[in-house]
Amino acid sequence: MNRKQIRNNKIKRSIKGLFTVTFLGLFIIFTLFFTGCNAFNPQTGSLEGEVHRQTIDGSVPLEGALVTVNGAENTAQSDQEGYFLLNEVPAGKRTVTIIKDGYITAKLINVYIEPDIVNETNIGQPVILKAKEDRAVYDIAMEYYQQEDYSQALTEFQSLIDDYPSSSWADDSRYQIAWCNIYLGDYSQAIKEFDSLLSNYPESDYRDYSQYYKSWTYEVKMGLYIQAILSYYTVLLNYPGSQWADDAQLGIGNCYYATFDYGNAIKEYQKVIDYYPLSDLLPLAQFSIAQSYRQANQRNTAIQKYKELIQLYPSSEYCGPSQYYIGYCNYEKGDYQTAIFEFQKVLYNYPNSTWPDENREVAPSAQFYIGWCYEKLSLWAEALEVYQSLINKYPGSTFSDGSSIPVYVKERIDWINETYFPESPEE
Repeated sequence: MNRKQIRNNKIKRSIKGLFTVTFLGLFIIFTLFFTGCNAFNPQTGSLEGEVHRQTIDGSVPLEGALVTVNGAENTAQSDQEGYFLLNEVPAGKRTVTIIKDGYITAKLINVYIEPDIVNETNIGQPVILKAKEDRAVYDIAMEYYQQEDYSQALTEFQSLIDDYPSSSWADDSRYQIAWCNIYLGDYSQAIKEFDSLLSNYPESDYRDYSQYYKSWTYEVKMGLYIQAILSYYTVLLNYPGSQWADDAQLGIGNCYYATFDYGNAIKEYQKVIDYYPLSDLLPLAQFSIAQSYRQANQRNTAIQKYKELIQLYPSSEYCGPSQYYIGYCNYEKGDYQTAIFEFQKVLYNYPNSTWPDENREVAPSAQFYIGWCYEKLSLWAEALEVYQSLINKYPGSTFSDGSSIPVYVKERIDWINETYFPESPEE
């Protein structure tokens, strides 16, 4: 065979080889296309499960645990029930890592992810994280705290501080110790504990909490209003961006209100509205302004402020009480017909309204004053009808002092009947 024939044969084999490779490549591409597989979009599945923390007698859900899977770009966090769901996890054997500050990291190896379904972690059983030593003490203390065994909780929290002074949970423990003292009624010690946190933990996330609740303890628990005002001002000065700033401003107003300084109370309540326009305390601040004007015997202005509240915050829990006080202000002014009209609006517009921070209905008090206004107008038959309706509709209702409204109303009915509708001798 000459050189020319050999060269031609090599060219033919090269062409044949190229054709074979090209054909094979096209075959693979068409196969992937028509079978729906895509080498650039590997199959994925989802992974769900629960994360718990170990307790004295079992386990409870753990919120905020970070869940990662090798090969997956996204992560998940456990919710309040300890549940998590992680999507777009590459199929195949994977390693699942669960991390939570204060707990020993858990790793689950050879977790098989089947594509296109939701796979279960740990064969459907919760993954239980064990706390590190200091965190374990903190968890035990919190269990006592949640069981309202505040004396034992206080002991455990103090044990953590004594045994692990550098623990990241030391400031949390100091804060909880303050609250244990509040629940145990030792308010002076609670103040000292809040001060201890402020002095010893300059980086703590509980500093603004401690300053606010120190102020709150002075005001609400101890009735030391001057100290409370000064402490509330410290919140505003040192933590102007705190979530407690609007509460502190309202607290200043409350302190002035409690000392009958209604002029300054109104100014401080107005600052809540002016300085914190997104606060959820705005309806309460408006209601407190109206109450301050009423207490200062400026009833017309009070009525105006109550009406502004109803107009500005129509869904507020303070609308029913505001409507009641519109009626009550007119009653105090001696305008009984207008008072009846305004009290009736409570029954028609806010039949299920309750007093702030109470489970006591507003409507029975409004209906009582409708009957009382009828008495003031000497409309005895109308008063009897209203009183009897009140007994039938609100048999368990009470005044603010806890005394029974129906019992008192029955006395009024008996007095009216004896005085204005006596039975004749024949009857």
